[in-house]
Amino acid sequence: MKYVDKITVSPGAIARRVGDELVILNVGSGTYFGLDHVGARIWQLLEEQKGPEEIRDAMLNDYDVSRETFERDFEALIKDLLAQGLVSTGNS
Repeated sequence: MKYVDKITVSPGAIARRVGDELVILNVGSGTYFGLDHVGARIWQLLEEQKGPEEIRDAMLNDYDVSRETFERDFEALIKDLLAQGLVSTGNS
C-alpha cells in the first residue's frame, strides 16, 4: 500500500473475541474499539506482523472484494485504529 510500509499493533492494545466480533481495549485511555469479522481478520494479520501488501493480498484471496474497495476500506480502518492509539505506522 502506498501510504505506509509498516503498521504495528500498539503494546497497550488488548484484543478479545466476543462472538463474531473482536473488541480491542486501549489500556492507556480505557477506550474500547470493536471490529466485525473482516476487521478481526485484518487485526489478526497485523498481530502476525504482516505488511500492508501482504494483508491486501491475503484479504483479496479470502474475500470477494475489488482491490480498490479493499484499499479504500483498509485505509479508513487504519486511520481509525491510529486515532484510537491502537496501531502506529512507519516507513522503512
